[in-house]
Amino acid sequence: MMNVTGLALIHEETLRDINQTLTWIIVNENYRNIQQLIRKTFSILKERSQSYPATALTSVLNMGRGVYKTDDIDLVNFFIDALIDFGFQSPSVQGVDDEWRIRVNSSHLLNIRTWLELIKQNPKRSTRLLSALVIHLSLGGVLIRDIDLFPRDVTGLLNSPVNPVYHLVKQFARLCPVFFNDIGAEGRLRDVSTRIDELSQRRDVLVHFLRKQSHVESSNQIIPFMEATFRFWQTQEKEGLAPFVVGLMQGLGKMFSTPVTVRLVQSRDDGADHDVFDVSWSPARVA
Repeated sequence: MMNVTGLALIHEETLRDINQTLTWIIVNENYRNIQQLIRKTFSILKERSQSYPATALTSVLNMGRGVYKTDDIDLVNFFIDALIDFGFQSPSVQGVDDEWRIRVNSSHLLNIRTWLELIKQNPKRSTRLLSALVIHLSLGGVLIRDIDLFPRDVTGLLNSPVNPVYHLVKQFARLCPVFFNDIGAEGRLRDVSTRIDELSQRRDVLVHFLRKQSHVESSNQIIPFMEATFRFWQTQEKEGLAPFVVGLMQGLGKMFSTPVTVRLVQSRDDGADHDVFDVSWSPARVA
């Protein structure tokens, strides 16, 4: 059914049905049948994860809870291997939208929360899953907004029996922004960004964009972006801006209703002397 294109309208509903029956089957079937079930289910979910990422992750979570309830270490290890092979949703930051909010893969945070919930079931037996999470966040990055209230998830993890994996939990916590004093840009962040924008009578496009974007929402990308921008103005050294170029150019394109395409042609990470971007755009339409 999942491979029939003509039934695409009921594919997500089918995934939900699988989700509802999975836990019962895992608890009541014998070990060999469960392995085959897990392997087949992950195969189906992997094919549909791009179309229905939230449903796929919910199915993974329910399946994992059932596996951990069996308290079978071999089955738990088999499930973790399949889950790591299933892949991870990276942030994939792509500029900002019309309301100045960062455009990011909406399944990124859900993926983190799904893995954390499984790790909390039995931290000691989830060492490889926690290690994989640390690796993914280190290589692919992490983006968490203040309104996501992520500190609650970290608190939940720390309240589970994490003593055997303390050092891995510590590495994970270092990668995640979990402490926010205020929701949104308040206090000194708002004051400083506003004062700088007023110095140029709001005519500096980059500063105005920086101010507006930071006032709409705060995330762990705001402060590094501001630091890199101001460091460039002070020293004229562009190295720190490279990670933000794609999102910044796309955001400015949105601001002026001009479609922008940005492509990294040459990168310092590959041994080049400097980063080179190919930027193309179409003239904005005049109404």
